[in-house]
Amino acid sequence: MVLDIDHFRDDDDFVANSAEQEVGDPEKPLSPLESLDRFDRLIYARLAPRWMDLIGDYAGMEPFVIDGDSLCEIVLRDHLLALGRDNDLSFQIMHAYWSVEKILYEFVRCRCVFDVAFFECNFRLSVLDDRTTPYDEYVTTSRRFARSLLRRHITTIPDITVLTFQDDRDPLWAQYVITKKPLFIMCNDGGHPTSKGPNLNIAVKRALCQRYFMKRTLMNGIAIASLESAEFRDPKILTFIYEHRRGVNDNHIIKETLPSGAHRDVQDGDTSDGDSEATSSDVHPPSSLGEWVTTSSKAFLSKLPAPHSKPVLHTLLYLFLAHIYLLPTIPIEDRAQNIASLSPQLSKILHSHLFPPLFRAFNSTLHSQLSPNHSWRADLDIRVFLHLLEFILKTDAEVSMESLIGAEIAKELEAVWDDLMGTHELMVDFVDLRSQFAPSKLERERSTSPTPSDDLEDDPSFLKVLPFQNEIFDQYLQEIQVTVDNTSSSGGALKGDSTSRNFSNSSLAVHVDDQHWHNRQRLVPRHDQRIQQRKPTRSSSGPGGGLNSQRRLTDADWVRMKRDRAQKRILNLIRDHAESLTGAKGAPLTKIPIPPTGIMVSSIVSKESGGTGSASSSKRQTKKEQPVNRSVMAGKKGGKKGGEPALTSAEKLKLKIQEEKNVELRRETSKWWNGLLNNLQKKGVESQRSELDAVNKKRLEDRWLQTEILLYRIHLELSEWVSESRESEKHALKVLMLIKEVSTSTTLYPTAVAWLRDILDLLGFTELHPFPEVKDAESKKPQKISFTPIKVSPRSSSSSPRYPFMRMSDNAVEFQLKHFGLYMDRSMDSSPDTRVSFEPDAWQKKVLDLIDARSSILVVAPTSAGKTFISFYAMEQVLRESDDGIVIYVAPTKALVNQMLAETAARFSKNLRSGTLWAAHTRDYRINEPMKTQILITVPEMLSIMLLSPSHARIWTPKIRWIILDEIHSIGQQEGGAVWEQLILMAPCPIIGLSATIGNASEFNKWLASVQEQHGFSHSLVEHKHRYSHLRKFYYRVPEGPPASIPPIGTNVSSPSGLQFIHPISVLDTGASNFPEDLALEARDCASLYISMKRLEDGDPTKESELAALSPTMFFKDRQSRFLRQKDVLEYEAALKSSLQRWISRSGDQSQVIEGVISPLKIKTNRDDYLIPSKGRIYANLVPLLNELHNQDCLPAILFNFDRSACELMAIAILKDLQEAEEEWRKTSTEWHKKIKEWEAWKANAKLRAQEAERAAKIRPDEGASLADIPEGTWHANFDPSDPSPEFSFAGLRYGRKELDEDIKQLKWGSPPKEWTIRALARGIAVHHAGMPKNYRSLIEKLFRLGLVRVMISTGTLALGINAPCKTTVFCTDSPYLTALNYRQCSGRAGRRGFDMLGNVVFYGLPIDRAYRLIMSKIPPLTGNVPLTTTLTLRLCNLLHGSQNAKSACGAVGSLLSLPQLSVSSETKREELLHQVRFSLDYLRRSGFLDLQGRPLTLFPIAGHLYHTEPSNLALAQLLREGVIHGICETIDTNSQDTLRNLALVLCHLFGRRYVDRVLRNKKRLEELRKGSPSRIILPPLPTSAKEVLAGHNKDILRIFRGYAYTYTRQHRERLGPDDKLPLSGNLAKSNKNPSVDQMQFPLYLKSRANHFTALSSFVANSGRVDRTIDNVDDLIRTVRSGLHLNKQITPNMEDIFSSNGLPLNAYIWDFFIHGQAEALNRDNMIRRGDIWYALQDFSLAMAAVQMGLENFMKSEGDGDADEMDAHNENEDDLEDKEGFDTKKEQLVEAWKENEKGSTIAFPTKPESITDGDWKVYRALVLLRTEFDEKWKLTWA
Repeated sequence: MVLDIDHFRDDDDFVANSAEQEVGDPEKPLSPLESLDRFDRLIYARLAPRWMDLIGDYAGMEPFVIDGDSLCEIVLRDHLLALGRDNDLSFQIMHAYWSVEKILYEFVRCRCVFDVAFFECNFRLSVLDDRTTPYDEYVTTSRRFARSLLRRHITTIPDITVLTFQDDRDPLWAQYVITKKPLFIMCNDGGHPTSKGPNLNIAVKRALCQRYFMKRTLMNGIAIASLESAEFRDPKILTFIYEHRRGVNDNHIIKETLPSGAHRDVQDGDTSDGDSEATSSDVHPPSSLGEWVTTSSKAFLSKLPAPHSKPVLHTLLYLFLAHIYLLPTIPIEDRAQNIASLSPQLSKILHSHLFPPLFRAFNSTLHSQLSPNHSWRADLDIRVFLHLLEFILKTDAEVSMESLIGAEIAKELEAVWDDLMGTHELMVDFVDLRSQFAPSKLERERSTSPTPSDDLEDDPSFLKVLPFQNEIFDQYLQEIQVTVDNTSSSGGALKGDSTSRNFSNSSLAVHVDDQHWHNRQRLVPRHDQRIQQRKPTRSSSGPGGGLNSQRRLTDADWVRMKRDRAQKRILNLIRDHAESLTGAKGAPLTKIPIPPTGIMVSSIVSKESGGTGSASSSKRQTKKEQPVNRSVMAGKKGGKKGGEPALTSAEKLKLKIQEEKNVELRRETSKWWNGLLNNLQKKGVESQRSELDAVNKKRLEDRWLQTEILLYRIHLELSEWVSESRESEKHALKVLMLIKEVSTSTTLYPTAVAWLRDILDLLGFTELHPFPEVKDAESKKPQKISFTPIKVSPRSSSSSPRYPFMRMSDNAVEFQLKHFGLYMDRSMDSSPDTRVSFEPDAWQKKVLDLIDARSSILVVAPTSAGKTFISFYAMEQVLRESDDGIVIYVAPTKALVNQMLAETAARFSKNLRSGTLWAAHTRDYRINEPMKTQILITVPEMLSIMLLSPSHARIWTPKIRWIILDEIHSIGQQEGGAVWEQLILMAPCPIIGLSATIGNASEFNKWLASVQEQHGFSHSLVEHKHRYSHLRKFYYRVPEGPPASIPPIGTNVSSPSGLQFIHPISVLDTGASNFPEDLALEARDCASLYISMKRLEDGDPTKESELAALSPTMFFKDRQSRFLRQKDVLEYEAALKSSLQRWISRSGDQSQVIEGVISPLKIKTNRDDYLIPSKGRIYANLVPLLNELHNQDCLPAILFNFDRSACELMAIAILKDLQEAEEEWRKTSTEWHKKIKEWEAWKANAKLRAQEAERAAKIRPDEGASLADIPEGTWHANFDPSDPSPEFSFAGLRYGRKELDEDIKQLKWGSPPKEWTIRALARGIAVHHAGMPKNYRSLIEKLFRLGLVRVMISTGTLALGINAPCKTTVFCTDSPYLTALNYRQCSGRAGRRGFDMLGNVVFYGLPIDRAYRLIMSKIPPLTGNVPLTTTLTLRLCNLLHGSQNAKSACGAVGSLLSLPQLSVSSETKREELLHQVRFSLDYLRRSGFLDLQGRPLTLFPIAGHLYHTEPSNLALAQLLREGVIHGICETIDTNSQDTLRNLALVLCHLFGRRYVDRVLRNKKRLEELRKGSPSRIILPPLPTSAKEVLAGHNKDILRIFRGYAYTYTRQHRERLGPDDKLPLSGNLAKSNKNPSVDQMQFPLYLKSRANHFTALSSFVANSGRVDRTIDNVDDLIRTVRSGLHLNKQITPNMEDIFSSNGLPLNAYIWDFFIHGQAEALNRDNMIRRGDIWYALQDFSLAMAAVQMGLENFMKSEGDGDADEMDAHNENEDDLEDKEGFDTKKEQLVEAWKENEKGSTIAFPTKPESITDGDWKVYRALVLLRTEFDEKWKLTWA
């Protein structure tokens, strides 16, 4: 698409319809800058991108496209690359090749599925450089040439597909989109030009073209990801995602803003020929380097400039060709050259007359597409060429080309030159060249001076490593060799005075990590014993009086009493929650009482570790571990080999008595059954079924009775079928279900079997004989059926069937496949096991065995497969093993913690002498004492704190027996994933990892095994790939408009819309050719697929043979006599898929297969199915959707929407529609009016009923009035006309209104939910997301399980393992967070094992192709994070010192430093890790965090508490250390408002950082947003003092880690080898090894002049860079040589914080602190409503962490009233569990009110040892936090 950007005009119609009214002449053309400004304001700025983890949270394994020109633009804009620069003749394409491969390597490393596409309409995006002033032809032609070379080079990289399209309307592109379905295009936006100059128009027009391309792409349904904003954080890719809005057409805006119709594009200043690149098919690709060189040279010579320049240009061309042939023989390190020194005249000729036409000629003959065997590399190096030219000019004597470059190369050169001379008169004259441009003698001497060494150790700025002496670290770090500076007298501080009192006292202050990072709650209560001794009582003179005490109650006592009351309420809630939980089969949980053992875990550990070596230890553990045994007779059964022991006489007597009792019981049961039969035969079929359903479960324990009842049910079904006398698959299915059930009975007898065989024969299932061999007992008459069954056998052997209509058209196998799939046996080689109360499958038994052997396990099995029991088995084992062993269950969410807590409380009981059976600990609350429990349920962050706490390392940590990591795939999350890895690395015991969604289980398990084996534990992977219950998918076609009316619930409404079944195979029509592993087929899907495949026989012998073998009768021929099992169907499914896969992959068959097999299985779609319906349509049709689910018995359902606000709006829409429909219905319903009339009459007789009840009580005074005799028991007594009518409610009927009212009353103890949520609850509708009050969430989870709530609308909070089983999950509308992973997590909630045989998944409000894409999507591979950060190194030092090198602490450090691979996706090897740790320790020493022995100093709490914010935590510590924060807070008493705003500004730059899109730099757009807005929107810059401090500190960081890279490379130079391979292709820079060339004059000359470098990549050095010229940390990270890995996580780079070059930061937190308006954050700061609460909470918690760190410092200087402080600490505000939020905080200490503003209960006055400056900082922070929290709480109170 080509735009005319020179003729933009305004448009009155558009102005009238736009939000902004432009002022100006509508006939006056808009300038390009005005057009760009308008486009950005009206379209681009409204796209609202999201900052996301591109792979983990968005793309997964979905295919996408990288825009080639955007890729080239990023490479060519690299300031380190010497190519296409004015005033620099360099053309270092090898560096560019390295850069482009480096970027692509990051995508390949993250397992991305992508193609690279070049759109010719966008090629000027990378070609034009607006930074060149004025327009420079050399720059443009060199960049154009580089673009072609880069494109061709990418084509040569294995496994990278490169495509070329003219524009986004190219038919080839349209076909590509249809077949490949790219999720998004990753590209640049064209930039945001703001400067003025001669090239401004070029920049503006280029930006307009790219914006238009992006917008059109979005309108075509393909998302955009920003390539230029991408951050590669090992191993994540973070960037902005622009969501597409299907169905929203902005064409009218685009056309009015960017009128098209012309054929010219951005060409200002470019008058050269060859505007378009040679990519057409008529250009023959050169088959060799020689052909390319020859053809290009001829093209150049044919267009030479003026004749007088020809001789010089001929010679220059000759040398240029010589350098091309020479390059493949030159080592890449010898090409690290500075620019050659040439005369200005010669430079001008090269710049203006040689290079532009030469590059154009070489570019014109270069073809981007490679033919077979044409993979030669196009390589140029202008710096080498210039040095060759310089060498010729400096050499007086004649030199031959043979001696200069070698005979072989000279021969090739002469052959080409002779070819050129055949068509052109050419002259090569070195003498003439020297005469014109030879350098002077002085210049020669200067140019021949030796190249300076790049030995960093000789650089004054080089920092030698400070000494570090720690006995634990030294054991591992002694392997590396570093230069240590033993002369530093000041400790090597980077900046400032080491004696400063600005929170940087360098005295030793050991910090005990005994509290969470955002509040004062202790992990171990400090005065627990003293508190217990002083039981508080009221004094006689105190409030209430009447009680005496030895002392008066203190405020601390009242706080504790309040805490105890809150704890009691929480325990009641847990108990209530637990009662709603059920087991796998839906039965209530039964509590297992476990007696105390009297054994301590220390004795067990000492026995287990009796020997040496982890392997032998593991073997001993396997032998000694005692499994849980639930069998009552377990002690009598003996061992596996021993058999049963002989019975004693007493035991024989007992058995005889029991047998006699059984005979008597059978006689009584038979009598009862006969009586029931006589009664049943007098009733109808349905009544008989009801009577049988009501039989007492106790009686059904008699197996004979079970068999007789099942036989009678079969008799009833057949009788009903006979009465109907017609074919019925429904009756046949029910009969077959009952026969399957009775066939497993152990009390079957021959008569019954014969009758059942006759039934199967009648159905046509003669091959099916599922009954065991049975016979009557000896010496007894044949047993008869206890009733007279219906006769089904033929009247005679020759007659026809008695009931012909009962014969099925399908045989038994076919019938089972089509209709019986849900009722097949789902077990997978299951067998009884005394360790559990169910029959475990084979994989489950393996898990049990591994737990008994104390082996670490990773269990990967889909939801509903049966993983739940694993955690509880491990818990029970620990409880039975000892009285103080600990099992820790780690969940990723608080919701899962709450559920697991309730379930644990419901399952186990144990009376312990001290401590509790279970406890919970999250960042918001603590239930029971975490340190005094056997089962701790927590979140990763809390366990990390506990494991790193020195106070726990000696006593608590060694008691841990198991750590269970549920949803272990959370390790791959960008936020918090590193903590999971840290837990695995520090775990002191075996772990159990549980997950349903790991895409690369084997790879992840390999790393996990290496960690566990390093810890001394064996490890195994247990993987099970099949769900217990299938998931059936449906697409709901949303009607075009709202329904005319809402009928009563249960009404069947026929509509062309509604649920449409999605056959799993039909999704292959999306273009995919491979099946995801979890694309499962039900039995009926297999049957329909086989029928569809039969259509393609077409006389093809191969297909006919395959299909014959796949015939159900043939495939299951050896299994026809028994019922098919799920395991059999899985085999059949695999065979069908295998054949279909072969057909699809077979050349030429794909379209035929899709048309013949897949298309008939597809839903018939229309255009609207591919669009997203409007929100109005989506909300208006929710009730019809739910009504249809209700009619098909598919409720309860969870409706997932990843936007919190949308969840609430959906619930409100459903509630409103039901209320309005109910109101209309009640007006016209005769049934309702009749009911009201009856009820009013009943009310009128209330007195009469009361009198009758009184008389009845008098008549029967002994018995009292029976409820059965009092009319209050009728429906009238419970009727309330204000309650919802059942016809307009989805609420289940098993939970009464009184119970619900009681539950709602309990909500007052927490934050009350909104009023409409209570009304919605009464109709069975609830909303679940993290922003809802916790008590409300707990209540609705319970009500959902109990059946009252049957419609749950939720974000992803219910996706992770929550016990909320439902029949259906509905995905409502699309979202970038609806990824392959989240799709599987959410859909897995449907059809839980033990509840449903089938789960349903409904796509509602999504385009149908998006639904198909989700079904076909693959779970992305699990990539970890980098768990070892600078802060973690600091915390490990604290752990060692504080625990006095406890065994568990030493083990954690040792295992971490001994691992061969740091994380699952890390490329960092052990040697690198040790160097990184050593230099991190050096940084920590220099920054005032550690002393010589690795002991933490007083700055530690600041960094330690804020570990999750690195590097902001380190930046804050530096600002405190240098007094910047003190300077800001100095005026807290004189100008508190400005002080707090300035302090908030600094903290906003450090915490809660959110980027805004760069388009908001546009001043007009900002001014429009700010009009009438209280928000500033863009965060003001950091104060100058802070910026200078951080910039200086970052330079020191650069020096430290540049020293690390330098030192490591020098030490491991031999192991690393030469750095001469490109990062992705692996191609060598030196492709032609010719030893003779190395000794030639010019190669030796190059070697002598090459720059020296060490840690820098050889390819970056190709642009003249050396180690010392890398002047920022980002460049250091991205330019290190191969084999050396640096990343931002390990290197505490602060440039993003202080630099103004990055993306602007959103001022949302600062704005909120100033105005307190959440609505403004959504409207103006563009923070999504659902994100506001969390974003503000995170900032509040960060401030709390800073406050805790400052208080730790002050406590180390001087302690206050410890009792009062601890009491307050224990009652630290729980942000979710508070009993209400007052705008003024409750004052617990009266004296505190009289103190300075900003003082706290912990520090009501300034400690004597604290300076005035430190005290002001503390008070200012407290005041800031208090004011911020008050505003924040008001927004959600």
